[in-house]
Amino acid sequence: MKLDPDQRNMQQTQLVVWLVGAGLTLIAWTWSDAAFALSVALGGTISGLNLFILARAVRKLLSGQSASWGFVAAIKFLALMGVTFLALRHEQVNALGFALGIAALPVGICVSTLFFSGDPPDVAPLNANPNPLLDRTVNPSSAETDHA
Repeated sequence: MKLDPDQRNMQQTQLVVWLVGAGLTLIAWTWSDAAFALSVALGGTISGLNLFILARAVRKLLSGQSASWGFVAAIKFLALMGVTFLALRHEQVNALGFALGIAALPVGICVSTLFFSGDPPDVAPLNANPNPLLDRTVNPSSAETDHA
């Protein structure tokens, strides 16, 4: 079964998020103690699972297969908050390490989008203004000058 480009990009993004989480854990293990590294690993795992479940729920919702996936997305959010609360209350979990692991999600999404997306996004040039009424550039030949 061939995947459409959106599904392929999502799978690549999920893989990159997992790899960023693993890389951050390896760096933490090298530069810090085991408790810090395990906290990073826990945060990275939560990030990867979060993206996996959210991507699946959104794909099912958009395809119109089942409205129950909206319920799954809501439960996922509550579970994410609960697991995060319990993890940070546990004395063995380092909050900074956990936050570093959670950062695997936005970092992985950015890395995947910048380096691994198939087609560049359709973006207007920086100097293009969609509303000519807001254009503040003045043509020197048509500018009125006051020589009083």
